[in-house]
Parts: sequence; structure tokens; C-alpha cells
Amino acid sequence: LANYDSGFATGVAFGYDYANGWRSELDFEYRTNEYSEVRLPTQSNTTLKGGDFSSAILYLTGTYQFSIKEWSVKPFVGLGIGWIQEIDFDVSGNVPERSFSDSGDFAYRVTAGVEKSLSERWNLQLQVAHVTASGLKLQEEGGSGNLSGADYSVWSADLGLVFKF
Repeated sequence: LANYDSGFATGVAFGYDYANGWRSELDFEYRTNEYSEVRLPTQSNTTLKGGDFSSAILYLTGTYQFSIKEWSVKPFVGLGIGWIQEIDFDVSGNVPERSFSDSGDFAYRVTAGVEKSLSERWNLQLQVAHVTASGLKLQEEGGSGNLSGADYSVWSADLGLVFKF
């Protein structure tokens, strides 16, 4: 269980609109969050003070956009499968600095949001996303330790600009 202080996320996506409500996208997303404490489920209930948790994930996403003529925004839902390029957990606070990471696993993402046309080529998009990956085994970088069975579950509110070619 972690208590997060602040975070940052950025990403880029390229996709194809099939003009029937469906579109597919290839998305890359990097996010990082600082935490004030993490309690590890060990026999001693270890609490780690201060550090950060970050991820870089490449997704293949399918999205359906609803077209409701009376609405000035277009709602959408999406589902994606992601390849984890890296998940990194850094510990600093009350213990010697250590870093753990994993890569090559799969993550899943569910999105829902709205898109509003700003011009013929530009749209503004607001979405809520949930990313999850389970059973990760983060290896200590430069050491022999690991964090086994880690789950990664993140909710976010994202604001983006869409350019249509």
C-alpha cells in the first residue's frame, strides 16, 4: 500500500480512425509518482519512507467513439494491452538508496472520456484511465534482492490534444 505525493505523466499516440466509430492507436506513456511511504506486506510489515515509482509502457488500444448529434462532445471508451518497457521502484528515505525494476511483462488499460472539436484538424480530449499489471517481479538493480508478486494499479485523469492528418 502506497501513499503518493505528486506525479507526472506524458505520452504520444498515433492511430487510425476507421470512420465508423472505431479507431486503433499505438500509445507510449511515461509516468512517475513520488511517494511518502510504502508498506510492504512482509512478516515485519516494513515501511519505506520516500522514493518514486515510474513506468514506461507501449500500448495497442482499440477505442469506440459514440456520435450523439445533440452533444457538442463525443464520448469514447477504450481497451488496450501494453508491453512494459520498464517499471522502476526507487527507495531512498529511511534506508540506503535502492532501485528495483522489471520489463517485458504485460499491462492492461481501460479508458473513458470525451473529445471536443476545436477546428477541422484539432480536438481536445479529456479521459480517465486505469492501468493494471499483476504479479510483477522487480529485480534489484546492482544487487540480488527482488520484490515478487508486485501489482501495479494506477488511475489517472488525462488531458490531450489530437491532431488529424
